Amino acid sequence: AEGLKSNRVVKSISLPCNSISDEGYKLLAENLKANQALTSIDFSGCSFEDFIWEALAESLKTHQALKSIDLSNCDRINDEGCKALAEILKTNQVLASINLSGARVASRGYKALAEGVQGNQTLTSLDLSGNKVKGDGIETLIEMVQGNTSLFNLGSGWQHHKGGVDSIDQWAEKRFKEFVSLAEVKLQKNKVLRTVTIPMLLSSATYLGGASDLS
Repeated sequence: AEGLKSNRVVKSISLPCNSISDEGYKLLAENLKANQALTSIDFSGCSFEDFIWEALAESLKTHQALKSIDLSNCDRINDEGCKALAEILKTNQVLASINLSGARVASRGYKALAEGVQGNQTLTSLDLSGNKVKGDGIETLIEMVQGNTSLFNLGSGWQHHKGGVDSIDQWAEKRFKEFVSLAEVKLQKNKVLRTVTIPMLLSSATYLGGASDLS
């Protein structure tokens, strides 16, 4: 970690599913602040305590080189984690891609992320696929991109949970129609979003029908 302070050569760090101690992660996060060469960090499958998220936010808020951060399949990115990411997005001027697929983001986490994304003008890709969306989560996703003028690709999705419908297809179709009806109204002001990926278990007829509505 200490070597990161003076590093001017290494452009990428990959630490997927590592079992580094909490103190080790904190030291790594703190040393990222002095490093202005890294463009990519892979923390996929890792698990952070709240104080580590705080250290990461402090280090990356003004980082001048980091373009991509992979936090996919992390062991539940809690509210503090999402707040930390939001703080990074509010001030960072170079970060272009965040992967949160399969990170088990909670409902309040979506709201925190929305605040960060709305004011950010450099993020072009945000992958939230494989995360549960329930309650007002769908509207939060849409509000997330309303005021943003840089996001080109939004990967979103939700996992099936029991209750209220007879089959996964019926549940997914209902949720997809909710998304489409809100998107038609609320995404009209967004002039740059090119791709919205919504992986669900749907019949092709349902999916194509929704796609035509969104076009």
